[in-house]
Amino acid sequence: YVHTSTAPISVRLLNQSLLPADITDGRAIYADAIRFVGDADLSINSTPIQVVARVHDGTSVAPRDVVVVARENGRLYCMDAHGDPATGQQPRVYWTWPSENPAADPNNVPAIDHGIAEVPTKFDLSSAAIATVGGEEVLFIGAENGRVYAINMDGRGDGTTDRRWTYPDDYNPSAPTTPMGISNLGPIKGSVAVADIGGAPHVLIPASSGRLIAVDA
Repeated sequence: YVHTSTAPISVRLLNQSLLPADITDGRAIYADAIRFVGDADLSINSTPIQVVARVHDGTSVAPRDVVVVARENGRLYCMDAHGDPATGQQPRVYWTWPSENPAADPNNVPAIDHGIAEVPTKFDLSSAAIATVGGEEVLFIGAENGRVYAINMDGRGDGTTDRRWTYPDDYNPSAPTTPMGISNLGPIKGSVAVADIGGAPHVLIPASSGRLIAVDA
C-alpha cells in the first residue's frame, strides 16, 4: 500500500477491556512499534500425510489417526484425521509448529530456539516423512529456505510441539543470541525420504545443487 495525501494510510490501536474506568477516565493505548506484514499465504502445495502416531491430546499420549498439513505460511499442523462426520465439524488441531502465538511459545527459551532459530518460510511441493527414531516418532520435512526440520510428533498437549533438529543447523544453545549462517543447499523442492543405512535411520535430502545428502535421523 502506498501512502498518499489523497489516500492516506491510518493506524488504529484497539484494546478490549471490561473495566468501565478505562473509558470514563479517558485512558489511552500506546504501542512501542507497529509492524506491517502482507497477507498470510494459507495455500497448500505439499501433499498432506495421514498416519497413526502417538500424539498428546492434552490428557494422555496415545496412538491416534492424524493428518499433517504443511501450509505455505511456513507452519505445520497436526490434526485429528476424523473430525465429526455427522456435523462436518472441522478436526481438532493437536499442535502447530511454529506456534501461532509467538509471545507464549514454550520454544522461545535459550535451551530450545530462543526466537532466533530460523523457521520455515514455505514448503512448496516438499512433503513430510514420519519415522520412529530412538523409540519416538519424528516428522521430517524440507523447506524453501534450504533447511530440513525434524519435529517431534507427540507434542506437548498444549497445542505446541518442539523442533528436534535442523539441517543445516540454525541455532547454537551455547551462543543463544547469535544467529547462524544461511543454508547453502538452496531451496528444497523435493520431498525427503527416510531409509535404514547401516542399521540406523537416515534422512535423504534432495538438494537443489543436484546432490542427494544423507544425514543421521
